[in-house]
Amino acid sequence: MLNRLVTENYVDGWDDPRLMTLAGLRRRGVTSTAINLFVRGIGITRSDGSMIRLERLEYHVREALNKTASCAMVVLHPLKVVITNLEPSSIIDLDAKKWPDAPVDDASSYYKVG
Repeated sequence: MLNRLVTENYVDGWDDPRLMTLAGLRRRGVTSTAINLFVRGIGITRSDGSMIRLERLEYHVREALNKTASCAMVVLHPLKVVITNLEPSSIIDLDAKKWPDAPVDDASSYYKVG
């Protein structure tokens, strides 16, 4: 099936990001760590008819990215809130994690939200 897509030029080649090949996954931005975690997670089988759901791969990609990819938050349409029991000149800064699995004791894994 994949061979037909490539030979009949429905896709740009074996490294097309739409294909579920190693080269296609790498072009999508999936790290080698995530691919290795996925392969270790599914194990080895002797059955040719076994189906592995895409959600398993996505889970391992998220697990790998939670340790390395930084996250940010933005509010596109903020609501005006008036806090009545707070001094007008006071400023409150909060610490937010750059990634979900950030180490608690590392100050560089946090950023200020004000």
